[in-house]
Amino acid sequence: MFFRNAANYRPYYLGGYPLESLPRDESIVAQEAARPQVDAPAYTAAPVGPLAEALREYLGLFVANAAGEPAARCAPIPNDPHQRMQDVKGYCYFMNASQVGVCRMAENA
Repeated sequence: MFFRNAANYRPYYLGGYPLESLPRDESIVAQEAARPQVDAPAYTAAPVGPLAEALREYLGLFVANAAGEPAARCAPIPNDPHQRMQDVKGYCYFMNASQVGVCRMAENA
């Protein structure tokens, strides 16, 4: 390979764009965490069209999975949260995502 750019020398889990260089404002994080919790929509209207029907079916699967009991055994994942973040972001970039963010979720999210 004759031509290389700066992204070729970055760890894969950081992706092609230097998002880590963007400024971070902790006051925004605190402001968002102080907001009241918003309940998920009920989706009471019938879906219109085949795509909406398929999406509703998958939404139902995800909702049922999220509301269910956790698995009896833990998946074989690293105990280190930093290593987990690298694995998730690396997989997302492998699947051709252009930007990926991993963060701690506030209690109201």
